[in-house]
Amino acid sequence: MSSEAGLASVATEPEPDHASDGAAIGGWTLGPRLRRTLIADVFRAQRGEVLATLHLVHPELARLRPVVAALQARAPEVAQLTDHRNVAPTFGGGFEDGHLYVVTEPEDGPVLRDVLDRKHAASGVGLPPRGAGNVIALVAQGLASTHGLVHGALGDESVTVSRGGRIAVADLALGPALCAAIAAGAVRPPGWIAPEVQRGEEPTAASDVYGLGALLYDALVGQPLARGGPRPSEAAPGIPPEVDEIIARACAEKPERRFGSVTALRELVMDVLCRGVEEEEEQVGADGPPVATPPRAALVIPPALEAAMEDPAERWLVTKGRFDFGPFSMKGLVEQIQTGHVHHGNVLFDKDEGGRVAVEAHPLLGPLVEAARQARDDARRAQAEVKHQSRERKRGVTLYGFIGAGVLAAGVAVYLVITALSAAKNKDVAGVDTLAQASLNVTVSAPKPPEKKARAGGGRRGGGGGRSGPGLPGGNDALSLDLSDDSDEGSETLDMGTVFSVYSRYGNRLGGCLHKTGTSSASISIIIDGPSGRVSWMRVNGESKGALHGCLSGVMRAMKFPSINGPRTRAEFDIGI
Repeated sequence: MSSEAGLASVATEPEPDHASDGAAIGGWTLGPRLRRTLIADVFRAQRGEVLATLHLVHPELARLRPVVAALQARAPEVAQLTDHRNVAPTFGGGFEDGHLYVVTEPEDGPVLRDVLDRKHAASGVGLPPRGAGNVIALVAQGLASTHGLVHGALGDESVTVSRGGRIAVADLALGPALCAAIAAGAVRPPGWIAPEVQRGEEPTAASDVYGLGALLYDALVGQPLARGGPRPSEAAPGIPPEVDEIIARACAEKPERRFGSVTALRELVMDVLCRGVEEEEEQVGADGPPVATPPRAALVIPPALEAAMEDPAERWLVTKGRFDFGPFSMKGLVEQIQTGHVHHGNVLFDKDEGGRVAVEAHPLLGPLVEAARQARDDARRAQAEVKHQSRERKRGVTLYGFIGAGVLAAGVAVYLVITALSAAKNKDVAGVDTLAQASLNVTVSAPKPPEKKARAGGGRRGGGGGRSGPGLPGGNDALSLDLSDDSDEGSETLDMGTVFSVYSRYGNRLGGCLHKTGTSSASISIIIDGPSGRVSWMRVNGESKGALHGCLSGVMRAMKFPSINGPRTRAEFDIGI
């Protein structure tokens, strides 16, 4: 890192005039300003024929010794990293005339924040689930390649998207400096910063897991993670409910409750959002109904391609839409083609020679792509025929079922008529005994407010917890993603006696669910949305699914609690029969 002596003394320097287009810093001539981030102004820069991006730390932050020390320690480490496609190379940095700066590779596209803003303005949501999963997977891949270096302040302004679709972490050298500025109270931390970093603690790998989870939320919803925001699965179509739980765990208040690494989070996101991407795109056959794509096509590999597959070099990237995948060796590409993950319309990029070619036009892979396509078409037609035959059989079974049901209904009607005539002759009031047998002795306990925990500082913005069960209200009226471990202090909540007076009136209906499912007791946890007075989240015996949960959620949905001037009220109670 250049000017290391200057870096060490920067904290005592007077605040410099802010640089602008045309200024010279460290031998670099500044071009137009690209954006302003929490830590720096970002400029295009040039030195001779070399183009770059220069991150100029805000003057008020460049005077803080912890910020300088963090940047001084990190920038040389990042500059020594081997080239990785998902981390922007750092050329160096320094301190000159009161200016603290870092220089990285030239950018040829926007930051992820700009992409998401445009997408949200156009559609009201973020990226499609598959695209968001790809972004997170590539960012995680970049973070995992840094040999243990922690970013600490990963956010949507940290990630760039090139015109060719390359995703890269652009400010790895600046992450610790921003954490130091937050610890010094010089920067107000946004909600996507991990709570422990907001409190001024040293960032860890768990802090990057939090940042990656918040980035996933932002990519799906189109707006940063914030308390009270919608669940991703309710904010946009096609997002699996499992994503809510993934984000809630990745962004847990306590670091030890998060995923163990960004790699573990990446694998889970890929499994939920990105698995079977190409199969879904080709699901509809020529004759109509969707059919499953075979997991692997049995293909004959020509000798020339077999020879090329002996080269282990991972030199190939695959472009799908706006994103690049890989790198792959030639053998890896063949595997991708056989499983349908690389197919007609994808583009190959040779990292070594820089050339691009459509995969179907590649002299060795083109015939294989066409053969795989034909094999999948044949399999789809066979599967379509099987499904057609299955539907015909089901129609026949259904017809006979209707006939049988009609005969049975006629028999039941005759039986009921005979029974009614017999009962008319009997003057005993049997209905009283029947009613007594059907009644339930239901016990409903008083609510137990969850234990309040000490609230850590830092002004964290989170979301709400878990996902609502079937039938419960959701969306913006719900608590949404519950990322906190404590109750909200300083805001109105319902008195537990008021809560009890409402749900106790539904004791028989709640007990009916127990009786219906053959259960003797249940422990219910609820969250009541403050403005609406409706139950927005519920767990039964720690679960958010199942027959008992589904029945009880229908009862809870009918309850109306008093509205309050506060986000929510939590309560727990037991029922039994």
